[in-house]
Amino acid sequence: MLLAHRRLLSSSQARGSFHIDISEEIKHALNSSKPVVSLESTIITHGLPFPQNFEMAKQVEEVVRDNGAIPATCAFIDGKPRVGLSELSLKYLAEQANKGKANKVSRRDIGYTMAKGYNGGTTIASTMILSHMAGIKVFATGGLGGVHKGGQNSFDVSADLTELGRTPVSVVCSGPKSILDIGLTLEFLETQGVFVGTYNDDGRLDVEVPGFYCRESGYRSPYDFSSFEEAASIIHNHNNIMSLNSGNIFCIPPPRESALSSSFISKVIDRANQEAIAQNISGKNLTPFLLSKIAEETNGKSVECNIKFVLNNARAATQIATSLSKLENNVSI
Repeated sequence: MLLAHRRLLSSSQARGSFHIDISEEIKHALNSSKPVVSLESTIITHGLPFPQNFEMAKQVEEVVRDNGAIPATCAFIDGKPRVGLSELSLKYLAEQANKGKANKVSRRDIGYTMAKGYNGGTTIASTMILSHMAGIKVFATGGLGGVHKGGQNSFDVSADLTELGRTPVSVVCSGPKSILDIGLTLEFLETQGVFVGTYNDDGRLDVEVPGFYCRESGYRSPYDFSSFEEAASIIHNHNNIMSLNSGNIFCIPPPRESALSSSFISKVIDRANQEAIAQNISGKNLTPFLLSKIAEETNGKSVECNIKFVLNNARAATQIATSLSKLENNVSI
């Protein structure tokens, strides 16, 4: 039964993957049942300036390799959806973004970006789509998109959340971005049937969802897990055994030495939100604006923190992907 399901899934993925460019290294890894970890590219196109964006992209890929998996950075290059970028392509994307020639690509933007032949950085939603088409099950990123403050009135809700409700790719992140309404984000994810668990890295009894830059958010995590093997088992049971076509979120608290104070960040975010309202900034432009203002007000500390926890998330995702690969390869059929 499980074998038949795998064949059906592989056939479906093959039809979708015909239209995407998957690197030979990643094809070989997937065919050899080696662990692969997807990486998004909006941090390259809309998160950091050049050359910092290019250097960070290389560094994250190196962390994945050093921990035993193959990195699969997803992006659109001249309109072509790509899974796995060469160093030359990474640099090209970073340079084009610096010139303002890169679209921010979520689900709704994919067809347009392809038709126009644009370069594009993938969000969580579009990275999940490309990952699933390629057959990759684990994806590392920084922070999760979600419901913006006042979202109950503005309906400003990230497409990341609905994608998690319909695409079986597991996202390893540092929780919802601090600029969001985390409570409403968690409620929305529950409605979408998305598992949310937080890594209990110190044996604490009360585990909160991390708030991007901060280890705590003020909101209790729906679930916690104490090892990356346990996280892999959750994915295996949820997606392989039960064939549930929804994603999972594994939150990794930022390291204590790089985490920022919740009270400090809250004040900075409140001021940034007020400025966004005054300038009538919303939609896909809101998150980059807010993160830019936070970086400015923290004298770059938020960017430094962001880079450190992306690397930390990549390590965690690689260990989860490795454990998942071992579980799948030892299944009795």
